[in-house]
Amino acid sequence: MLDKSDYLTSYDYLNKRLTENDPHYLRQKDGYDGEAYLFAQLKRCSFPMLVCHDLLLSRGVTTQLDFVIILSDRILLLDVKHYKGSYTYQDGEFYDRKKEKLGSNPLIQLHRASNVLEAILKDGGINMPIERKLIFTHEQFCLYGNQPDLPIVLLSQLVNYFNYLEKVSGPLTDYHHRIASYLENIKLKRNPYEKLPKYSFESLNKGIFCLDCDKTYTISRHRNLVCDKCGCRESKSVAVSRMIAEFELLFPDVKPSPKLLKEWCGDLVSIELVGIVLRRCR
Repeated sequence: MLDKSDYLTSYDYLNKRLTENDPHYLRQKDGYDGEAYLFAQLKRCSFPMLVCHDLLLSRGVTTQLDFVIILSDRILLLDVKHYKGSYTYQDGEFYDRKKEKLGSNPLIQLHRASNVLEAILKDGGINMPIERKLIFTHEQFCLYGNQPDLPIVLLSQLVNYFNYLEKVSGPLTDYHHRIASYLENIKLKRNPYEKLPKYSFESLNKGIFCLDCDKTYTISRHRNLVCDKCGCRESKSVAVSRMIAEFELLFPDVKPSPKLLKEWCGDLVSIELVGIVLRRCR
């Protein structure tokens, strides 16, 4: 399973509690879903590789690299797009089904990212060829005008691409591990472009959200909460622990009290239980 960043996890929590869905969040979530899918497919491959995910690198410009994969004889730069629907590639541009040109050309973005990675590798005295690919991971994505010479891999082509890598890959050495360590050590720890929408405790919806369907629990039993939509059952103490973790991530500078957390939980549990769980978490 691909770990989520604190940024995206915070956005997950916020999206459930905001009155309206944030379009930017939906794009972020789609991006994560595509990366998680590709990561799962990479885990199934048997050829030797070192996987660096979500590298934020800067050299003149700052760029975020979805996957940098170190093989025996090359470095793969994989940019993942989880687009859905029909698109057309024509005269160097991408168009959606309404024939509107995409504001950001994915191939140009990939080329720029490759230039940054090449320069950073050169700074580290690393001389390995970079193979860059734009990977489309959604099963309902269709691209008209795709050409064999373009660095594009569609979902239907992914197995064949991995089979090709299997044939050309060899064993890894300490040199390859040093490359991975070098990239991990120089990556930026925080993305300055990641911005959460403005929020406050008062502006967010309160409640305890179902583990399975994200609907707020409304049915309270003796020791359990039950979702009236999907039937999921969860112990109150476990549910409160989850809500404490949410609160502490969204409000890191606020010291939670049982009274405040009881309100955060939509008054669905007693203040005594919240106090017990809070003391246990500390």
